[in-house]
Amino acid sequence: MSETPWRHLDAELAAWADAGRTVTLWWRDDDAVAVTDQLDHLAAVSADNAAPVTLAVIPAEAEPALAPWVAARPTLNVAQHGLNHANHSTADEPGASEFPASRPLAVRAADLAEGWGRLTALFGSDAPVPMMVAPFNKVGPDLPRVLPSVGLAALSVHGPRASWADAPVAVVNTHVDLLRWKPHAQFIGTDKAVRRLVAALASRRLGRDESGAAQDPNEPVGLLTHHRVHQDDIRVFLADLLPRLRHPAVRWADARALVAEAPTP
Repeated sequence: MSETPWRHLDAELAAWADAGRTVTLWWRDDDAVAVTDQLDHLAAVSADNAAPVTLAVIPAEAEPALAPWVAARPTLNVAQHGLNHANHSTADEPGASEFPASRPLAVRAADLAEGWGRLTALFGSDAPVPMMVAPFNKVGPDLPRVLPSVGLAALSVHGPRASWADAPVAVVNTHVDLLRWKPHAQFIGTDKAVRRLVAALASRRLGRDESGAAQDPNEPVGLLTHHRVHQDDIRVFLADLLPRLRHPAVRWADARALVAEAPTP
C-alpha cells in the first residue's frame, strides 16, 4: 500500500457510491483547553473542508477565552473530557483511565458533575454536546449508568460501539486514531492511517471486518486527533485527506446529531 495509499481510499469511496450508499463520518479532537496556533489551524482546516469537529475540552483546565472563540466558528462544538484528565487507574488495571472501575462510582459521578458544571458555566448551558469523552478512552463498565444523572446523554470512547450495547446512553465512538503514544506522541504515518480508515469504511459497507467478524453497518466512522501535539506531518496528511472526503458517498455529521441518532436500549 505504501506506493499509492490514496488509491485504496478512492476505490473504497467509489464502491460506496456504486452501491448507492452513504457513510457517516465524524471528527473528535481531544484535550482542548486554550486557543493556540495549533487549534486555530485545526479550525481553519475544519471550515475549509466543511468537516465539523467536536473538541473534547478538559473542564478543570479550560481557559475563558476558549468559549467565545469556539462560538465564532460554526464547524466547531465542544464536549466534556472528564474533569482534569488525571489517571486514577491502579497498578493492576490495564491502561490509564480517569474513571476506572476501582474508583467508587459516587466519586466518579461527583467528578463528572463538577466537570459538566464547569463546562456549562464556561460555554453556556445549551452549547456543549451532552457527551462524556473518556480521557484515555477508558472508563469502568458501570460508568454509563450514572451519566444521565449528571446531565450527560452519551459516551465516547474508541472502538466499536457494540462493546457498549447495554449502555443506557448513546455511544458515539472514534475508530481511526492518527497518533501513537509510545515512546511519545507521533503520527502513525500515511500508509497506516489510510489503511485504518479504509478498513473502517469497508467494514461498514460489508457488515464485517477483515477477520469476518460482524460489524454494525450503520455505525459512524470516527476520526480522532489531538491538535496540541500535531506536527507538520499530520497537518500535511489532513490537507491530503479531507478534500478526498468531500465525496458524494460521505456524510459529515457533528456529534450533537449523532447523539440524537444513536440507538439506545
